[in-house]
Amino acid sequence: ACSSKGNYNEALNYLLISKKEFETLNNKKLLPYIYISIGILFGKKSDYNAALEYFLKSNEILEELNDSVKMQATYNNIGIVYKNIKKYDEALSYFKKSIEISEKIKKEHTIASVYVNVALIYKRKEDFLSSEEYFIKALHIFKKFEDIDQIASVYSELADLYLKTNDIDKSSDYLFKSNQILSEITDSNGLSENFLIEGQIFLKQKNYRKARNNYIKALNNFKNSGAKESEMKSYLYLMQLDSLTGKYKTAFKYSLKYFKLKDSLFEINNANSIANIQYKYDLLQKENENIKLMKDKEIKDERIKKQKLLNIVTGAAFIITLFVSILLYLLFKNTRKKNLLLKNKNGEIASQNILLEARKEQIDNQYEKILIQNKKLEKYQNHLEELVEEKTSKLNQALDVAQNSDRLKTEFLQNLSHEIRTPLNAVVGFSEIYKKDKGKKEINPEFISGVKKSMDDLLYTVNRLIIISRYQVGEYAINPEKFDLYVFFEAQQDKIIQRKDFLGKFKIKLEFKFEKLKNNGIFISDESVLDLILTELIENAFKFTHSGTITICAELKNKQLFFSVKDTGMGIKKEAMAYIFDLLRKFDDKNELFRGMGVGLAIVKKATEILSGTINVDTIPDKGAEFTIRIPELSL
Repeated sequence: ACSSKGNYNEALNYLLISKKEFETLNNKKLLPYIYISIGILFGKKSDYNAALEYFLKSNEILEELNDSVKMQATYNNIGIVYKNIKKYDEALSYFKKSIEISEKIKKEHTIASVYVNVALIYKRKEDFLSSEEYFIKALHIFKKFEDIDQIASVYSELADLYLKTNDIDKSSDYLFKSNQILSEITDSNGLSENFLIEGQIFLKQKNYRKARNNYIKALNNFKNSGAKESEMKSYLYLMQLDSLTGKYKTAFKYSLKYFKLKDSLFEINNANSIANIQYKYDLLQKENENIKLMKDKEIKDERIKKQKLLNIVTGAAFIITLFVSILLYLLFKNTRKKNLLLKNKNGEIASQNILLEARKEQIDNQYEKILIQNKKLEKYQNHLEELVEEKTSKLNQALDVAQNSDRLKTEFLQNLSHEIRTPLNAVVGFSEIYKKDKGKKEINPEFISGVKKSMDDLLYTVNRLIIISRYQVGEYAINPEKFDLYVFFEAQQDKIIQRKDFLGKFKIKLEFKFEKLKNNGIFISDESVLDLILTELIENAFKFTHSGTITICAELKNKQLFFSVKDTGMGIKKEAMAYIFDLLRKFDDKNELFRGMGVGLAIVKKATEILSGTINVDTIPDKGAEFTIRIPELSL
């Protein structure tokens, strides 16, 4: 009951208490149901590692009991987890197993549930026709069973599907039907999801106030229910809406909350993975300890046997030694008498020799001490000279580094001040013009365009600073997805043309060469990082090219993407090649004609390394430069 009303945390607490009791009783008939329910709730809270752990526990018991009928539910839930972490092929594989079992036992209602999951995967893959087909199949079955909960859910999904295909009328119709049912059964979480869909409809109709109200209502409900992924989606929609309407301050606030929640979900999944690994490690340790105890017992028994044998051998050796000792004593006593006279004669000679040897040894020791002291003095003198030279060299290097760092810091602050002050001055200037002309009925379009251009410049500068800051501290994540490179570069072509017009670079001719990607451009990588690399390379080319040609080429070879940006601008000097990718360094620090902070190519290098790629630069001063990027295909 708690789960159906969106109270996931309360429901999870009850189930965890029940799990502990059933595990104590070792009730294998009911434990799989408890594990499945716990897994479903963890999935609702976006803790997919924990969800997968409980589903696999359930599957393990069901396999032991050979209960294939109940395993179909587990297969379906495992497929849902893989769907949510975007491993679509694995998800479809488990859904197929679930459908096969359901068809054998003729469970139509279960088949309809799996149809919904398959439709969701096709929707995420943007195969909207296949998605619609499976949703309609599921809807017919749910209507047959009069399952109003599932009918409302499918209505919501169809509303979202038609919204993505820009069929607003159908989307609104299905959303209205869904809301009617959800209101009757008081499903707050389902209504909150519909608030987001309705907000997206209002956004397409440019009714921004109503869109915002819907997003806020959904966000508050998701916070109370603990649906973290839906809460994160609400922050994303609010951030996009405020950015669109020019509310950059609140947009930035929502973006911080979005990334914070996204990072927390990532940490939860990682923590659960580590806990699972630790559990397996502890189990292995216990097994190793048992093996060690058995080995220790075997060694102990062997030592006892050896000790007994050793005692026997030792007794025999003692008897033999005693006999030999007595014999040697008798021989020694006889020989001692003969040697006594000889010893007395040699005694005096030995005493003299001892005195001479002692005197000689004393002289030799004194001489060696003098030699050692001389060597130590010579060694200390050489070492002291080396230390002085080494310390002097390190001090000079540290001074050079400090002076260079101070110069770079000063130049960066000057560049940053110029990059931020320039658009702000434009906004202030236009504001003064508006203040003087506010009596006019119409606002000059050039005034609005100027303000927007200045604010776009300011936002672009801030975004670049945020990106390079996150890269520097390692706060980034790769999201590999399969996409069409030809479609990607077509979209980039439109964006580059718009950027050219925005910058007023009318004397530059653009050339695009990516026809080889047509019908042969499916690639797996992080599309947003590729977009960032290409954008920064284009900005760099526009910055240093006043007239001439900028050529963008792309092709796919052996699952590796090669693309280049070539310009006919000022090129790069030979002495600058060593630091063009350094943070806060510019091509020509003395030339004020080229704006910038010295972060563009640093972003390109870091982003390329994130994707395990490489950069090659060919340039001729005053003739132009060509940057070639190689990106290997990632795995999902």
